[in-house]
Amino acid sequence: MNVRGRTGRRVVAGIALVAGLLATTGCDYRGINSFRLPGTVGAGDGAYTVSIEMRDVTNIVQNAPVRVGDMPVGTVAGVDVNGWNAVVTVNLRDDVVLPGNATARAGQTSLLGAKHIELSAPTDTPAQGRLADGAVIPLDRTGAFPATEDVLASTALLLNGGGLEQVKSITAEVNRALGGREDSARSALENLATFTEGLNEQKADIITAIEGLNRFAGTVARERATLEGALDSLPPALRTLEQERGQLVTTLESLGRFGDVASDVINRSKDDLVGNLNDLQPSLRALADSGESLTNSLRLLPTVVFPLDTVHNTFRGDYVSLYATIDLTLGTLDRTWLAGTPAEGSLVTLEENLKAGRGVSGQVTDPLRQPLGLPGAEGGLPLPGAQPAPGAVPEPAAPSGGAPAQPDSPATPPPAGPEPEENSDSGLVGSLLGGGDS
Repeated sequence: MNVRGRTGRRVVAGIALVAGLLATTGCDYRGINSFRLPGTVGAGDGAYTVSIEMRDVTNIVQNAPVRVGDMPVGTVAGVDVNGWNAVVTVNLRDDVVLPGNATARAGQTSLLGAKHIELSAPTDTPAQGRLADGAVIPLDRTGAFPATEDVLASTALLLNGGGLEQVKSITAEVNRALGGREDSARSALENLATFTEGLNEQKADIITAIEGLNRFAGTVARERATLEGALDSLPPALRTLEQERGQLVTTLESLGRFGDVASDVINRSKDDLVGNLNDLQPSLRALADSGESLTNSLRLLPTVVFPLDTVHNTFRGDYVSLYATIDLTLGTLDRTWLAGTPAEGSLVTLEENLKAGRGVSGQVTDPLRQPLGLPGAEGGLPLPGAQPAPGAVPEPAAPSGGAPAQPDSPATPPPAGPEPEENSDSGLVGSLLGGGDS
């Protein structure tokens, strides 16, 4: 009796305990999948959590597998709602390495309807960073694979009046068109592939050309009023051309005749022109051989004293001071202006005669007395009371009305003195006139 009573009390206590547990956990019970199953992937130490925003999570439940390249790497930890979108929380193994901009897609595991989450690196952009614990894959990087019901619905639409008969007709016509022309079709496809590759290589240039065309169209649109004005002015211009048609025709005919005459003249004078050009060749070659000498000397032409490249160093205000030594000696003038001429040396001889006290004829005389016929000058009147020199032959008297007698021979001129030393410092103007040592 006591044993049976103790057993009944234990059963009642167990039922009460189970009822209490059910009462405390029943508000969060979502089925067997609400519990983490033993041996699930991504539940070990070091696993990290990632949140995925998705539009459609049909048939995605807790403990659903998470794959990378058909290999399980984690499980779905929960599915929540955030506004109009779903947020799927997944647990991944610690050795799973994915880029920070990874993508997620919901796929169907089997025909029975079970689904999984497929994670992968992006295919349209370079991989960046690394997917870490607490990361969120946004809505623009998520999607879904086609479901079985979608494939069946599309197949039914195609088979039931979806254009299958038209596809058959198109296939038959294509076979009829390509029958016996396989080589030509293959060559056309190869050329099309080459053309497509060329277009792809020139893609940047094509885009630039299109953008340039767009800018041109914009410019034309902005200048629409100007273009309309130009088009409106075309009819009067065409009428003017129509009125002047006769004169234009006459002008063109005259131009044609002028061309014929010019061609005839050129053909006739071709040999002479070629000969003249050949004759000019030595002169032009010598001119080219002169190098910079000719161009440098041209700078002195528009100036008298100062070259063009140094005039700014001379005039530094409203006035200029000038000191010059001008050498106008006969010897300098002879060497400068008469060198290489028949008169070369005449001014030097004249200078030597003048320095020696002789006249232009070379006789020693006083330049102040002889031209005036003063007494005492050679060939002039004798001084009053002067005695003839010893050994001198008295000059016979001239006959009445006659010319004076000439001496038998002219007096021997004394030797010319040494030529005075030329001034070596002839100054700026003297150097320009040829003075000074060269």
